[in-house]
Amino acid sequence: MHFLRASRFDAPVDALFGFHERPEALERLIPPWESMRVVVPPTSLEVGTQVVVEVRLGPIPLRAHAEHVAYQRGVEFADRLHAPGLHRWLHRHRFFADGDGSVLVDSIEWSLGFTPLDRLADALLVRERLRRMFEHRHAATASALGCALRPLSGDEALAWSAR
Repeated sequence: MHFLRASRFDAPVDALFGFHERPEALERLIPPWESMRVVVPPTSLEVGTQVVVEVRLGPIPLRAHAEHVAYQRGVEFADRLHAPGLHRWLHRHRFFADGDGSVLVDSIEWSLGFTPLDRLADALLVRERLRRMFEHRHAATASALGCALRPLSGDEALAWSAR
């Protein structure tokens, strides 16, 4: 399954990427309604960096381990998440200069390992949760940078992600 979210920020691409490199960035990006806490924060965005978060599924705490698997300063970074019940999760963060602003494209490829179950989970749970989460994440990023943002339409997001 695939999820895509893109926004244009009224900030230079170096500032946008730089925010994600800050030690406190991950904590700031977690929506307040998510039952999630950072156990082992990232020390950088570079390949090999490990992150551990705890997510609560009702009363059950689950540990998820992420490893950064791609990094090009100012351009992109990616992390692969390993969690119980999750077959595949790859989150790419791509950054583009756009005039005096920049565009952030978040794309997630995920699977539970069984296509019919993936489609059902996406329709009933995942898609809306990710939409709300990334709406918050992009707004929190703009707030931290003190800039305006404009969420891109689906077609605009697809065009930027194809670059």
